[in-house]
Amino acid sequence: MAFAHGRPVPGVEGFYTGIVHPLSTPPQLLALLALGLLLGQYWPRKFIVAWRAFALGAIGGLIVGIAGYGHSLGERALLVIALAASLLAAIGPASVSVPGTMAGAAGFFLGMVSTPDAGPLGAMTVTVIGTYVGANLALFYASGGIGWLRDRFNKPWALIGLQVIAAWIAAISCLMLALNVVS
Repeated sequence: MAFAHGRPVPGVEGFYTGIVHPLSTPPQLLALLALGLLLGQYWPRKFIVAWRAFALGAIGGLIVGIAGYGHSLGERALLVIALAASLLAAIGPASVSVPGTMAGAAGFFLGMVSTPDAGPLGAMTVTVIGTYVGANLALFYASGGIGWLRDRFNKPWALIGLQVIAAWIAAISCLMLALNVVS
C-alpha cells in the first residue's frame, strides 16, 4: 500500500489518503488557504484561468515528486507562496496574471511534496490521483467559499475580516518560513 509520508488519517487508505494529504501538513494547508483567499477575490469571473494553471502545475509537480526531487525545497516554496498570496489578499485585488502565476507555482510545489512513498505501482497511482483530486477540490472550495462570502456579505466589516484572516495567514507563514530556514 502506498502512503504519502505515512498515513495522515488512521484508517484512510489509497485514494482517500491522497485526497486528504494536501490538508495534512501546515505548508500545504497555508498555501491552499492563502491562495483561496486571493483567488476568491476573482470568483467566478477569472478564477478558472488560475485554477487551470494550478491543475497543470500540480501535474508537473507530481511528476517531479515521483521522480524524487525537491521535497524540502517544495515546503519552503509553499510557505513563500502562502506568504505572498496572503499579503496580496490582505492588500486587495492584484493584477490578474499574478494570481494565475502564483496558482501554477503553488500547484507545482504542492504536487511535488504530495507524492506517496515508494510502493506497488497500482497503489501509488491511486494515491497520486487522490492527491490531485484533493488538492483541486481544496482550492476550488476555498476560493469558492471566499467568493461566496464576498458576494453574500459585501459589507466593509466582512471585507476587513477577510483581510485580517489573510494577515494572520501571512504572519503564520512568515514564522513557519523562518523556522524552516533556521532548522
